[in-house]
Amino acid sequence: MDRLSRQEVIMLILRDQWIRNQEELQKALENKGFEATQATLSRDLRQLHVMKIMDPVRGSRYILPEDKDMREAMNRLPDHMDGVLSIEFSGQFGVIRTLPGFANGIAFTIDYQQIPEIMGTIAGDDTILIILKEGVSKNLIAGILSSRFPGISYKLIG
Repeated sequence: MDRLSRQEVIMLILRDQWIRNQEELQKALENKGFEATQATLSRDLRQLHVMKIMDPVRGSRYILPEDKDMREAMNRLPDHMDGVLSIEFSGQFGVIRTLPGFANGIAFTIDYQQIPEIMGTIAGDDTILIILKEGVSKNLIAGILSSRFPGISYKLIG
């Protein structure tokens, strides 16, 4: 089975089912006659621009960029960052520690804000790396983030 066929089936699965993690996706693919390793699934999800969103009742879920839930999520971005445990800055970098499973959604929220002083974010499961543009101070970013996301405390190093 080729990559494009597998990715088509992944899109069908994500449209029809509530898939919380790669293990569930892998099982759903196997039920449709496809086998894929975790690394292959990660690559497919990245290529399809799949995101994970949090539902307060049902938990996390993978969605496609064109999904109605994605459009609704973008229209109701939070003005705070539930799940953030800490934010530290050092040099041109910031590290945000979150509850497990929250990093991608929070990174998306930061990126969606299109803050000109931030080049971008890289998210794992519970950690986000914020990359600041050259010459931007930690204090400026801390001020911008705290004005857009009240209730967050920051630790500035160096």
